[in-house]
Amino acid sequence: MPKTPRTAPPPSPNVWSDDRTLDPGARPPQGPLTGRPGRLTDMPFLLRQEERPEVVSLVPSWPKDRHWRAMSDPDHQYILFQDAEERVVGYVVLGGLTNGDGCLELVRMVAAPPGFGTGTAMARAVLAHAFGPLGAHRVGLSLFSDNACARRLFANVGFVLEGKLRDAVRGPRGYRSLTLMGMLRRDYQSGF
Repeated sequence: MPKTPRTAPPPSPNVWSDDRTLDPGARPPQGPLTGRPGRLTDMPFLLRQEERPEVVSLVPSWPKDRHWRAMSDPDHQYILFQDAEERVVGYVVLGGLTNGDGCLELVRMVAAPPGFGTGTAMARAVLAHAFGPLGAHRVGLSLFSDNACARRLFANVGFVLEGKLRDAVRGPRGYRSLTLMGMLRRDYQSGF
């Protein structure tokens, strides 16, 4: 019996939500992704993504006021990614833009829907932006140690394991450890 190729779930009847973002069950992102600066009007999308069950256990949820403060802070940059049909398919938050040492932090990254290479494309685009126009020396990140999918994604785009913070975050099910990863400009330029 021939294997069936992996396909996306059928499109939902309402592929677009009110702010041109992908609804759950929509077909995967189409064509190359482009990034644009985040806006306060993107807040419904950000909050909706962080409430998705598959995201809640992987990315600590931020309330609206924390997103608002970060979005208004020159030390942070929100990048929303759109596909060729201009649907918003994910976002990234970079931090450390004003610290002067060229060390940036990938604070948050959420892809919608997961599993179609969206996160990998977003991570590569963010690295090009960080080491290109932003002139970063280093990009670092932390992720929950039990998030094997994210750890694999970031390793595949060139991040290096740098350490672990044991029992660093308290959540509803107890303490969780964080894995630290980073990439230097020279690693990025050498193609890691």
